[in-house]
Amino acid sequence: MDKIAILIDGGYFKKCFYQHHKTPPTPEDVNDHCNRLLKHTKLLKKELLRIFYYDCLPYDGELENPFTGEIVDYSKTDQYKNNMDFFDKLKVMENIAFRQGTLQLNGWRINEQRLKNIIKGNQRIKDFDIKEDFKQKTMDVKIGLDIAWIASKKIVDNLVLITGDTDFVPAMKFARREGLKVMLNILSSDCSPQLKEHCDTLLKLSPVV
Repeated sequence: MDKIAILIDGGYFKKCFYQHHKTPPTPEDVNDHCNRLLKHTKLLKKELLRIFYYDCLPYDGELENPFTGEIVDYSKTDQYKNNMDFFDKLKVMENIAFRQGTLQLNGWRINEQRLKNIIKGNQRIKDFDIKEDFKQKTMDVKIGLDIAWIASKKIVDNLVLITGDTDFVPAMKFARREGLKVMLNILSSDCSPQLKEHCDTLLKLSPVV
């Protein structure tokens, strides 16, 4: 029986899930989505090796708001607690391996459109105009390395990638050259043509997520 691995770009999955349901996903939602994928006609009779879920733990440091001077301890926020509960439950679920990246805080940023409006209208920047500028680090590298490792070791025959990031195209091409069937599960309508070009099969569910 053919073996299959599912690799999930956690940031992409959470963003698309929220767009469709207006609520963050639970670990059960992640598992249910993968179970629905495994029932897809193109994946029937394939044995699941493992689900690899890639994401960053929430930021737990402190930051001073430049307008109010307030010091925010992110480790004490409800958002931090909810995110940690999500990861704690996900990590111990059957057949799921959690791959952790690093969340880096680069200070504050202003939405580009809001900045244009401020400049055009000669307005002053308000406290509600700024947001924390978080960036994921090492996540793309971890996913790419795992794809290359799985492909070179011939651990599975099929790989399902859930992402919208074209940074993974080189890894996808490598996996195909190594003989793997690379399948792409897209959760949004604006999927890059590059991703579609360098996969063997597009997998769509209804509802998509």
